[in-house]
Amino acid sequence: EIKGVVVVRFAWVLISLWLCLNCCLVHGLSENVVEIDGNTGEILTSETVTTEDLPKPNRFDFKLIFQPQPQNEGDGAIVRRCVGGNLNYIDPLLLFDHFTVTPPAGFPPHPHRGFQTLTYMLDGAFAHKDSFGNEGIVHSGGAQWMNAAGGIVHSEAPATPGANDGLQLWINLPRAFKAATPQYKQLNQDEIPVLSKDSASIRVILGSTEGVSSPLNDMLQQAGNRELLFLDITLQPNSNYTHEIPSDQHLLIYIVSGSLLFENSVESQTATDSHCIFFESNQDSTASSRSSKFIFTQTLSSTARFLLFTAQPINEPMKRYGPFVFNYQSELNSWIDAYRQGKYGQLEE
Repeated sequence: EIKGVVVVRFAWVLISLWLCLNCCLVHGLSENVVEIDGNTGEILTSETVTTEDLPKPNRFDFKLIFQPQPQNEGDGAIVRRCVGGNLNYIDPLLLFDHFTVTPPAGFPPHPHRGFQTLTYMLDGAFAHKDSFGNEGIVHSGGAQWMNAAGGIVHSEAPATPGANDGLQLWINLPRAFKAATPQYKQLNQDEIPVLSKDSASIRVILGSTEGVSSPLNDMLQQAGNRELLFLDITLQPNSNYTHEIPSDQHLLIYIVSGSLLFENSVESQTATDSHCIFFESNQDSTASSRSSKFIFTQTLSSTARFLLFTAQPINEPMKRYGPFVFNYQSELNSWIDAYRQGKYGQLEE
């Protein structure tokens, strides 16, 4: 009888452990993260962000569509946040902001470590300056790429009067590349290649498509990126554009202007300007199809402009603490200490 009680109790322990593990995998792991003052290194605000350390196989199908609401960011900037808020992380995309900044608003000196940033201007101009001596102004249609890697301090500010409109992406780095020396590169409007296909004009900002490659690709490969693609697509009225996407890559679409119908073999959706649409990858190696064709259609009398981002997931643990993106909690204190000791360089406001 005693043995029977022991067996029953042991079985209940196993069941309880199984339930706890499944709960953690389903709901992710919560980390307390903060925003750090770029000048003093002091903690400004804190919030809880939920991340999932273990990747899960998913169907490559429609996941989420929403219109982010404007919110304040930095020193008076207004952003619409597709990724980095309620939609916390699309591996390896940490942040996707559509920002509007009017002087004297901007982003005073602040640190980054463990990821890359890409700023792409839709209208106006933006000035960049960092602690490694890089400086530049990017105008409408141009891009700035910065690999923060082992730590950098930079500032950003509008360079023309009135509203300056653009996109900023934060892209995670694989663990093996997080300690590398920071890099910076700027592309002017005429340096970003443009191609035409299916009544669409396509600007290739990152990656390669239809045999056309971005000038940033060499630097992306040096940073360990896998299969990144970022396109600015303008679609003519009453026309469509077809794009084939590997099923092991995530897909994010952001509509800048116009109305767009998009469909694949699973379903179709319609969205208008300022909407974000997320399709999740299929990481199941037994999947019968290794790619999916998406058809984008503009049926109205005006053009539609949208941004298309695809990426193969890194599939590593990810944790963020304000402007620091790392793999394991044990790394954080040394990263913050290095910043406060001035090891990321100095930058005067």
